[in-house]
This record gives sequence, C-alpha cells and structure tokens, in this order.
Amino acid sequence: MQEAEDRRPERVADRPHLLGRGELDGVLEVVVRDRGIDRHDRIRLASWFVRDIWIIRPEREQTMAEVVLYHHAQGLTEGVRAFADELRQAGHTVHLPDMYEGKTFDTLDEGLDYARQTGFGKVNERGIAAVEGLGDALVYAGFSLGGMPAQQLAQTRPGAKGALLFHSCVPVSEFGEAWPEGVPVQVHGMDADPFFTEEDGDLASARALVASTDQAELFLYPGKEHLFTDASLPAYDKDATTLLMTRVLSFLEPIR
Repeated sequence: MQEAEDRRPERVADRPHLLGRGELDGVLEVVVRDRGIDRHDRIRLASWFVRDIWIIRPEREQTMAEVVLYHHAQGLTEGVRAFADELRQAGHTVHLPDMYEGKTFDTLDEGLDYARQTGFGKVNERGIAAVEGLGDALVYAGFSLGGMPAQQLAQTRPGAKGALLFHSCVPVSEFGEAWPEGVPVQVHGMDADPFFTEEDGDLASARALVASTDQAELFLYPGKEHLFTDASLPAYDKDATTLLMTRVLSFLEPIR
C-alpha cells in the first residue's frame, strides 16, 4: 500500500494481500474499477479477484480550531451554551469557563450587581485561570463581560490563534502597546447598543483597534440590544446572530 501525497489517488494493483490488520486504517475512500463499493471510513477487502484499486488517504488528521468562550454578565446561560454547541457542530472544540461558579441571572442588572459584589477583577481572574492546563494554540472569545479575559489572553498569552469579541472591546493599551502580530480579531456589536456605543467606550476602542492593524475587523448590526446573540434572553436577535455566526465560522475555518 502506498500513501498518496496531497490527496491524489495512487493505484495499487494486484494486491490480494490487503487483508493485513490495520493496513487500511484511516482510508477515506476506496474506488474499485467496475465494482461498486460504498464510501467508508474503514473498509476490509476480502476479494481475490479485485485487480485495480485506488486508495485515497488523508495527508494528516484534520483538526479544527480550539476556542475558549467566556460568558456575559448574566452567567453561563442556555443561550451561551447553545452558541458554543453551534461551534461544536461545525467541528470546533469549545471550552466554556464558568466565571460565576454556577450562578446565572435573569436580568443584566442583577448579573452586573453580582460581578460588582464579587469584584470585576476577581471574576476576570477566574476567567484567566480557566485556561491553565490548556494548550497555547487557542482562540479566545467572549460576550460583553467575557470579552475582558478573552482580549487579555489574546494580547498576552503566547500562541494565541485569534480573538472574537462580542458586544465589547477595551483599549489595546489595557494589555500592551499594540495588538499582537499574527493574531486575527473580530469585534461584533449593535450600532445603537448604549453599552457598546457610549462615548469613548467599546465602539471607539474597536475602531481604534481596526485602525491600528490589518488583522482586525469590526462588524456592526442594526439595533439597540446588548446581548443579542443569546437565544435564551429577550434581547436575542435571530437574524443578526445568524449573520454573526456565519462570519465567526468563516473566521475560524482556516485556523488549525
């Protein structure tokens, strides 16, 4: 058996001994001339009269992006979990740190009150600590409050593969002199969200980030809702979230 390079099939002729255990592990496709064999992940050939066999093997295992996704101020809600599940369905690995230690809140004000009482710094520390033991090649993503640890890690933890900042963006100067080279970033928010668009706030920081590097993109959606990506909240905007998810999956697709 020969291993095909750059996924071009190579012919294996007159090989009745393709019965050895493990020889066909990882075979993606077998095409037998004038014989009908379905596509399988693995297949064992037991026919001595098969003469012309084309085998396609993968060059290497396909790996997708590994994402750390931080929840917003209302906690690790069902909507946040659903967003993570959609990324997983696309083949990505997603970690969901719980910076609120199991607590969720019905309103944004209640969630912010908890963060204040606990200490925003303490909440952020929990988020930073959550990546201990994980590899370096991570995409850091966060919703609103969760954008803080996501942005900090993207700017300061070596090996970052990218950043996805939803509903928030702080000045790059919070964590360094400039956005790190080789780390792509997207910022998403609504164009009339009072939390995102307040004077000298997140939108201004996002625009400054985009102006400072060709690795950054800013996407604005029509509307005034803050946590519009959370399907479990009244603020959810399905159309905007569908478009956002399309952009996020496009962003993640080339990351390995």
